[in-house]
Amino acid sequence: MKSLAADLRVLTHLLRGAHGEKSSAEALDKFYAPQAEFYDNFRERLLQGREDMIGQVPISSGGFWLDLGAGTGFNLGFSKAEARACRRIVLLDLCRSLLEVAENRIRTEAWDNVETICESVLRYAPDEPADLITLSYSLTMMPNWREVLELAYSWLKPGGTIGIVDFYISPAFALRGFVQHPWITRLFWKKWFSWDGVHLNERHLPYLEWRFKRTYLVEARARVPYLPLGKVPYYIFVGRKLV
Repeated sequence: MKSLAADLRVLTHLLRGAHGEKSSAEALDKFYAPQAEFYDNFRERLLQGREDMIGQVPISSGGFWLDLGAGTGFNLGFSKAEARACRRIVLLDLCRSLLEVAENRIRTEAWDNVETICESVLRYAPDEPADLITLSYSLTMMPNWREVLELAYSWLKPGGTIGIVDFYISPAFALRGFVQHPWITRLFWKKWFSWDGVHLNERHLPYLEWRFKRTYLVEARARVPYLPLGKVPYYIFVGRKLV
């Protein structure tokens, strides 16, 4: 019953949507603050592929890992031993409410190599090149996504890795070798998620293919809690910045 009550609280805020604030930071905090405590439990069932993505990226000993739109820092739990061996991990997010959950996680797990930064990706400037940059279900919440990806490219060391997992829809005519979604899939999920400020985009994956040297790709679908017939498309992309 406790879990169901928590789910209902999250679903209530999802149905209300994320609209009407003066800035992105205000909108995110208003939307996520009431559900931050229950965020991970609900999203763990919705946001599929994160563990797979983390398992495919090289988390190097002594390296610098930058997680963009890191939210509650949930990615740290998928590869604890490797993450502890990193010299430095930065969790960057514009939502203070979610980062507070991440900071509690850092204290509980005694992470001494992890820091949080509450800032927009567009206003952030790392003080050193990154070995690894990840985005987990955050690129679809960034309207200036091309600029974000170009910044990520510029922040990576030559040969560095980017790992992304997110919702998406295919173009109306997908390239050979890629999944083609029916028109109803593309229309329904784009409208469904836009209500909560999540913008599924048919151009994300082709842009990643063009910008980075792909090393791993999965196109799949995830079940949506309390929507038994609904399976939303998502992808996992891992690529390298060419030297």
